[in-house]
Amino acid sequence: MHRLEHCTSSGSGTGDLSVSPAVQQGELGLCTSNQVDRMENALPGVYGATKFRPAEFVRLLNDTPIGNVISDRQLYRHRQKSTKLRDDGKFICLFKYCAWLILERQRIRMPRKRRSVDGREVPSLNELRQILARQNYRCALTGEILTHNNFDLDHIVPIAEGGDFSAANCQLVTADVNRAKNTMREDAFIAMCERVAAYRSIGRD
Repeated sequence: MHRLEHCTSSGSGTGDLSVSPAVQQGELGLCTSNQVDRMENALPGVYGATKFRPAEFVRLLNDTPIGNVISDRQLYRHRQKSTKLRDDGKFICLFKYCAWLILERQRIRMPRKRRSVDGREVPSLNELRQILARQNYRCALTGEILTHNNFDLDHIVPIAEGGDFSAANCQLVTADVNRAKNTMREDAFIAMCERVAAYRSIGRD
């Protein structure tokens, strides 16, 4: 905000400096000396403070020449959205709020990019949840219950054989199964397991 020391509210001054009515109304983000004085008198001690109660915070922002920029309801929604804006209890830190608002606006403007490995798309977290639910939270090959520390992402058609990272080519298996399967195709791995099981059953007989 620029302070025009020599300007009066009527737009005339003691020197050569003069401002148009548009500037007097704050449309260009400028304040006359009288406007600044009125703001300082209306809000004593504000310029040295950084934390305010919600009602005082809203009033402070809306008392700028820009006009009404926020409502009590909007501020409430913002505080509900971010825990960091609630860290100060009943008070709101001006710097925290400004930083949060800038980051929030940047986040909205930034295009969402899918996760990728070496430039190839991989399943999103939502797609992984859908795969997990479809498998009933069990290993796709053994039926064992999957937990947060015993599952791996497996490619049905191995990447080495032309498979991709798409959700359609992915399944969740236990870490042991994934290590044993390695780069084998699923049908080849199952056939090998069946041969091992058949051989061991003969040995027991």
